[in-house]
Amino acid sequence: MKPKTIVLMVVAVTCGLGASYMTSRLLAQRGQPEADEKVIVFVASKPLDQGRMIKKPEDDFEAKEYLAGSEPKDAITKIEELKGKMLKRSLRKGDWISPGDLLSDKDTDMAFMMPAGFRAVGVRVNSTSTAGGFACRPLSRVDVISTIRRGSDRDSFSQVLLHNVLVLAVDTTTQRDPEGRAMPGNVVTLALKSEDALKVEIAKEFGTLSLMLRKFNDTSKDNDDTRVSLENIITKTHNREAEAAEDYVGDTGQPPIAKTTTPAIVAKEAPKAADIEVVGEEPQYKVHRLTIIEGDSSKTAEYYFDAKGELVPRDSVRPETPAPPRPTPAATAPPRPTPTPTEAVTPPPDKRG
Repeated sequence: MKPKTIVLMVVAVTCGLGASYMTSRLLAQRGQPEADEKVIVFVASKPLDQGRMIKKPEDDFEAKEYLAGSEPKDAITKIEELKGKMLKRSLRKGDWISPGDLLSDKDTDMAFMMPAGFRAVGVRVNSTSTAGGFACRPLSRVDVISTIRRGSDRDSFSQVLLHNVLVLAVDTTTQRDPEGRAMPGNVVTLALKSEDALKVEIAKEFGTLSLMLRKFNDTSKDNDDTRVSLENIITKTHNREAEAAEDYVGDTGQPPIAKTTTPAIVAKEAPKAADIEVVGEEPQYKVHRLTIIEGDSSKTAEYYFDAKGELVPRDSVRPETPAPPRPTPAATAPPRPTPTPTEAVTPPPDKRG
């Protein structure tokens, strides 16, 4: 074989081996990421409590670099995704966070369903007290009825305690039935203001609560003083709360005090002297006389009323007159003296010779 041919063969083999090596190395590099490729993940920069609202993410989180492919799964890599969210779980310093750990206003969580300034309060109910379960569906509007049972018919009553209350959940469900069916449960969660929540709590201790379902978008409000007692039902009378209020004096719980009705004096122009006539000759006036006796003297006050029943300022008080003297007992004759035993009785003289 010629020397020239041998040289060419050696060169060809060398080139082939070099191409094969470079190809295998290139394929190996394509299957692995570059050693300097990194991914930024946000982790807690301090301990964070559950329910914390993230207003400034840069104050609560910091960036941490991970090698590409070794970063935590579903970890948040953009700080914009943290702003305005709430933590569902507590975080330790250095813990990474995922979207599943955050709660936003788009979620159907009860805390975001409540209007501002309201609180969630649970009320124990049954099918009867919730209209068969239709009055406890989430997002419904209801009126709350309080029934108080006491010893007497007058003191046992029912009244509308609250109007137009928002239902947040029934038991642990915050979603309405998609087919509009009833959702009976044991506990209904209501959205109430602090003062209304206190009313519900005290009413639960002394009676039962029921829910009345309101028509959709009905914001009308009945009389707050509406109250029906057992006595009203038995006697078939309407609201007697005004009369019942007289049973006690204020909030002291004291028994009623007897009241006297004094006729109101109507300011009128006093009649002229020429117009004043004898009472007996004025049939249009009614006279009421009040005699007051003080010891041995007495006086009489007269009140005049016109045809309309209004008091006419023609008061005339009679001068004090002495009371008639009490009868003096008749004088009795003094008893005859009885002779004492020591007195001698002298016989009459004898006129015979």
